[in-house]
Amino acid sequence: AARTPRDKLAVLTTVLSESAHSAGVALVPKWSQGRLARAEVVPMGAGRVLFLWVTQRGTVYHRHLQLSDSMSAERAETLERILNIEYQGQTFDEVTSRIREDLQRLKHEYDEFVEKLLAGAESDESGVIIEGLNRVIEQPEFGDIDFLRRLYDAFEDRHRLFLLLDRISHSGGLQVLLNEDTGFADLNGIGLVAAPFGASEASQGSIGLFGPSRMPYPQILGLVKYASDVLSDALAEGSDDGPATD
Repeated sequence: AARTPRDKLAVLTTVLSESAHSAGVALVPKWSQGRLARAEVVPMGAGRVLFLWVTQRGTVYHRHLQLSDSMSAERAETLERILNIEYQGQTFDEVTSRIREDLQRLKHEYDEFVEKLLAGAESDESGVIIEGLNRVIEQPEFGDIDFLRRLYDAFEDRHRLFLLLDRISHSGGLQVLLNEDTGFADLNGIGLVAAPFGASEASQGSIGLFGPSRMPYPQILGLVKYASDVLSDALAEGSDDGPATD
């Protein structure tokens, strides 16, 4: 089966983690930046709706939305037709400024669907990847049980990780963050080396390594920079006409 962009990035993050014996973290470029070739809206019953966003590069993104009421097949087909006719070739980010106005005539039927979809696109915490956390806790300075508990709690906070990695994705270059600069003030002795990647300003993700603050920085910086370059080159080679990414 074809791997999704998240799957591919997770594999590279795992390799990076294994190479550096640290925890690899990454942020997948937003699904909503891929240019639309086809949209599908599939009612699943009990208020559940499957939304498919197929890009011009052939990548398929999907979202499961839970609505308060079931959507009929007829309503789904109407919405699907509007999306495919009106927004062909555009990114979801580009249509968000138009979609509420365009669907005003269908306000009562589609408001909740659109709100759920837009909310998911604006804060996609599911795009946070964490690999090899066990490699961090094996470090001798992290043997304290209380510290390990706080470390696990920190990595469970996907929203905070999303905000950190999203900030790095727009930083413009390699970042070295130590202790409270990582955003986790209660984790003294930890460091993050991370870098953005992307084929354009609108297609940014980020990838990096968490480890002890005594990390071998020349090696870690080289590994993260290499991973960032590989990802940026891959996105540039496969990009659609215009500033898009999957």
